Amino acid sequence: MSLDSLWLVGRSIVDMTPDVKGIGMLGYGNPKNYVAGVETPISCRVLWIQNPRSKKQVVFVNLEICFPTQSLRTEIEKNLEKSWGLNEEDLIITTQHTHSAPGGYTHYALYSMSTPGFCQEVLDTYSRSVIEGLKQAFESLSKGEVFYKKGSFAPEIPVAFNRSMKAYNRNIEIHAPLKVEEQNLAINREMSMLELRVDKAPWASINWFAVHCTSIMWRNQLISPDNKGYAALYLEDYLKKEGIENYVSAFAQGDAGDVSPLYQVPYWKRFFPNKVDDEFKNARANGRLQFEKAKEILGQEGIELKGDIENEIFYRDLGNIIVDPEYLPEYLREKEIKTSPATLGIAFLKGAENAGIDWPLELFATAIARIIQIFEVLVTALMNSKRAIKVRRKYKAQRPKNIFVESGEKRLLGTDYVMGLILPSIVDPTVKYFKRMHKEGGLKEHSWTPQILPFQISIIGNIAFIMLPFETSTMSGRRIKKSSLNILKERGIKEIQLVPYANQYAGYITTPEEYSAQCYEGGHTVFGKWTLPAVQTVLKELLNHMLEEEEDRFLDKTLRPPEFSEEELRIRKFSPHNY
Repeated sequence: MSLDSLWLVGRSIVDMTPDVKGIGMLGYGNPKNYVAGVETPISCRVLWIQNPRSKKQVVFVNLEICFPTQSLRTEIEKNLEKSWGLNEEDLIITTQHTHSAPGGYTHYALYSMSTPGFCQEVLDTYSRSVIEGLKQAFESLSKGEVFYKKGSFAPEIPVAFNRSMKAYNRNIEIHAPLKVEEQNLAINREMSMLELRVDKAPWASINWFAVHCTSIMWRNQLISPDNKGYAALYLEDYLKKEGIENYVSAFAQGDAGDVSPLYQVPYWKRFFPNKVDDEFKNARANGRLQFEKAKEILGQEGIELKGDIENEIFYRDLGNIIVDPEYLPEYLREKEIKTSPATLGIAFLKGAENAGIDWPLELFATAIARIIQIFEVLVTALMNSKRAIKVRRKYKAQRPKNIFVESGEKRLLGTDYVMGLILPSIVDPTVKYFKRMHKEGGLKEHSWTPQILPFQISIIGNIAFIMLPFETSTMSGRRIKKSSLNILKERGIKEIQLVPYANQYAGYITTPEEYSAQCYEGGHTVFGKWTLPAVQTVLKELLNHMLEEEEDRFLDKTLRPPEFSEEELRIRKFSPHNY
């Protein structure tokens, strides 16, 4: 073992299952998807890598929950022990995106509608579990080696499918549109892995593969880590039988924005759902496929990582980004293209995985959204020039989205007077809840979804890990990796590992072409059509700083996310089925 390849590595697994009956699960946004029991506990897994010579380090935390939130990250940062020597930029909080774990741990109103409300008990359980995981991982630090490995699923392995072929086929990279039957080819079929070894033996690993943890559907009421959680348990159990005790295996999420574990059947068949028992069986079967691939990759040589560690993190307001012309089509490069404050479209309400509104309600909502747009454009142009500028900017950035919620500006169906909305509460329990929260003053302080977001990079040797607070579609992930590598290859970087669902969450990144199709993912691309180029613009700023010597590097880190008052969180406090 050469000196420059010697690392200190740590690992841990901690149970993080909250005991809060009746709380809504996070992911589907369906009030019927609440906790009545536990099928399989959820876990926090930690991998710690430290250079003992420079004392630089990075920690990967992978949680079996839907997505990370700023409130969770902040709570963890407040409780870090000084002896660990961790800085903000050294800590990576990722999730594997199960839709069968308790919600309620975000301070932002929209993502806690179906919980309903904010639940301090869930937040405390999750944050305490992470702190305990960090403690155990730090105490386990041992001399070891670090490897980066890859492998791909053969096309015939039924592990993942593109659920939005209409959008995917619009991309300029697709010269011959794929058939619906070829949805297994319209994804990233590669699994990559970071492996830690101690005494030349397998010790811990984290892998990234793109497939939604939605094998278990919205009818479920039992906590489960879904397919990736089962995959992790399979690998850990397998290695235990091979004589390797206490192995830690995190199955993290890749660019899975448009990727489902379920073959997308014709629309009419979706009215004949499987039994819930079948869904758990499906989740385990999918997990076994991921386990088999991870086991295969573990047996490969891979790239041994040498050198040092460099980490950076900063926050940017994604609702107000001027896009770098480099990432725009040629016909727009002479114009100023900006994002706008967050909105969600009717396509978001339609949902994915057969979990959204029915088509009559979709038609009604679409008609209302278009009437509101016409009214806003005409009336503001006549009455208020300042407001007219904002309205034009919004629709310029967001078209062709039919806007339902302006979460950045705290408006629902064109009005900030939510409690007086003509939409009747009987339509959906969450509408009733939102109107009541507005009346009681629980929606007034900050945006309803996050806008000031973290962007993070960690370089280990010649591999760069880029953390994003979004779920990225297959093609947007491919473009981000390509544009990022074009910048970082100057400093000898050989690979970009994209790490979505990291540190915070603000919906999707789709390509501009995919956005124009307004499938579910486009409706949940909250900052508009040019979100992907905006993210590339922000990353360009961050990555160019990584080309400079550390002592010459100056990153503007003054921008921080807002904090919610205890009073507003009290108003939105969770109570079971409190619609």
